[in-house]
Amino acid sequence: MKRRIDLLELWRYGLTAVSNPTNAIYPGRKTAVFTKSNFALPGKLWRRLFPTVKKHSSELPPSVNTPSSPPVSCICFYTGSPHRLEEAICSFLQQDYDGVKELVIINDDPEVTLQFAHAEVKIVNLPESIRYKRPKWQKAVAACTHNLLMIWGADDISLPHRISITTAKWSSENESYPFIPDTIMIWENERVQGPYHNQFNQGGAWSRRLFERVGGIKGSNYKASIMMPQLKSVDQPPMKSLAPEEIFYLFRGANYATENQTGTVGTIQLQPKWRADYVSAVRDCLATQRFSPIDRTLSPLSGIRTKNLNRYGAIHPRRYYLFVDRELAYISTAKVACTSLKTVMMEPYGIHKRVHNAWPHIYLDALAEEHQGFFTFSFVRNPFDRLVSGYRDKIFAKASDVAFYGDIPTNISFATFVHEVVKRPDCLLNGHFQSQYYKLYQDGKLLVDYLGRFENLDADWQFIANRFRFSTELPHKMKSASKRGVHRNYREYYTEELLHLVYNRFQADFEAFGYQASYEALLAFVREKKG
Repeated sequence: MKRRIDLLELWRYGLTAVSNPTNAIYPGRKTAVFTKSNFALPGKLWRRLFPTVKKHSSELPPSVNTPSSPPVSCICFYTGSPHRLEEAICSFLQQDYDGVKELVIINDDPEVTLQFAHAEVKIVNLPESIRYKRPKWQKAVAACTHNLLMIWGADDISLPHRISITTAKWSSENESYPFIPDTIMIWENERVQGPYHNQFNQGGAWSRRLFERVGGIKGSNYKASIMMPQLKSVDQPPMKSLAPEEIFYLFRGANYATENQTGTVGTIQLQPKWRADYVSAVRDCLATQRFSPIDRTLSPLSGIRTKNLNRYGAIHPRRYYLFVDRELAYISTAKVACTSLKTVMMEPYGIHKRVHNAWPHIYLDALAEEHQGFFTFSFVRNPFDRLVSGYRDKIFAKASDVAFYGDIPTNISFATFVHEVVKRPDCLLNGHFQSQYYKLYQDGKLLVDYLGRFENLDADWQFIANRFRFSTELPHKMKSASKRGVHRNYREYYTEELLHLVYNRFQADFEAFGYQASYEALLAFVREKKG
């Protein structure tokens, strides 16, 4: 007798019992084999729910991999991080595509020699650096064997079905346009977020003939899309829509800096492997989105903000304020007394105004090598309270025709503001609303030696003040709670729906910095007020 179960139960089965495409990396995991005879489901629904489930060969859906599958050359530029490149290579080696494929890695760092022996991986170690993108791309295309070219980000993750989906949607009969997907996931704060929708060139593909006909890639056209590169074609093609199970790209914004990120020189023997189970992480994230959908359609970026994204991996990268004579570094976290802290630390140097930008020793994203031994500190705050403070200071009662840094409209309700924040990843969000985890962690490691709390500000500041010879008295500079028309108690802003949205969006903050109890307390407060 056929077993009938509801959709939610079936989806939960899919999350826990489907076969794991990464068994080679995570050996010993149990898998289950489902067939359509187990459940009374239409074949189309089955394939949508369980795209990776093993079935009997007689029941397999038509494969996108046929003997006529076009050969593919994937182009990957080394960006200075060997272990991220290893993950990119591992992504390539796990592809389920049964056609001919190759991965061409271009390394133009003359101080680094990359090595990895595999029949499908070609490493080109250039004797000198190529400064500009266009000649670098010309060099890369010349090294490729095949006509269909695919961009393979060295810092990002491609899921095992990427090449199969791309070749199925790319038309060899119409090479006038590249393939550009419209949906990606983003890996931030050691977890998957998304899906996000926009023109995403970094996950694209095009033919060699098209590349040569249009003259290569464009220069820095920052208004065209969120990610580069982009071909020098006049007409842009329609973006290719991807169903949830077809999403194949994980962009890692904060990991996308182009400088040598590790300082590693000499010969590097690459050992491809993944450092997380990205397939399961994406599947779990998509399962959550089925029952709490959020519109994550992103607006195009422009100007310096996209430059920062390409260079640092975020439009508002972390900021280090260095006090070289004291061998001290402060990571600024907006809306966590940062103005008061900067004011008291810069006072001995005669700086009393414009403390956020007047200080001459500000480093973006990372410390220089000579400053790695400095004592580093920062402060954190209850995420519920911090977000309300950002709303009161930057959004509430502002002119209605002004957008805060071009991102979020001003003079909107707190509920609308929350929805605007949660739809954006940290790498594309203004620094006042980014998660604190995003600022204070890198690759899962805390970046500071001392972490104070806003809730215990005066007492925690004493440790830094006494050790590094600053005044122990902190001025209270930003008083957003004193504005006319605002609630002094941050809890008054929340409904049960809003607190769940904020908790899910900033879950990394709650878990890493010990604010889990504030979630339970706020939930009890909201329910008591409601009823």
